[in-house]
Amino acid sequence: MPALLLYLYLCSICLLSVQYYTHGQNINLPVYVCVCVCPPQLDSTLLMQNSDLADRYDIAVDNAFSALGDFPDDPEEAWSITRDTILTTAAANIPVKRAVRRPWLTTETMEIIDQKKEARLKGNHDEWKRLKGVYKARSKVDLELFLREISR
Repeated sequence: MPALLLYLYLCSICLLSVQYYTHGQNINLPVYVCVCVCPPQLDSTLLMQNSDLADRYDIAVDNAFSALGDFPDDPEEAWSITRDTILTTAAANIPVKRAVRRPWLTTETMEIIDQKKEARLKGNHDEWKRLKGVYKARSKVDLELFLREISR
């Protein structure tokens, strides 16, 4: 039960009514649809790997806290200000972690996926079709290289 409460806290739940026809009767059953409002996960491992990014993030956090001035006496309000400052600074400086569905894809191929998505959203069908072919060719090469590395 606590996991369900945590899930309900993290997500916005919509209650829908679905009708089922059973033995000559309509039965309304509630169906829960989750529309996740969780923020995207930041790739904090890059802070340890990239010293330039870590330096920029340190400077941004220092500047954000120096701009705040004095904290209020209420600990809850002080904590919310601190949390919001750190989260907004992190969101502005640390890239979002990408879901790894296909570990064999290189960063160049992932960039082609992003370009393909942009072309689709803009309605540029010819560019999308061209990038689809490029993606298929690159992903095939990436998969072959990945399988060779594993087989060694």
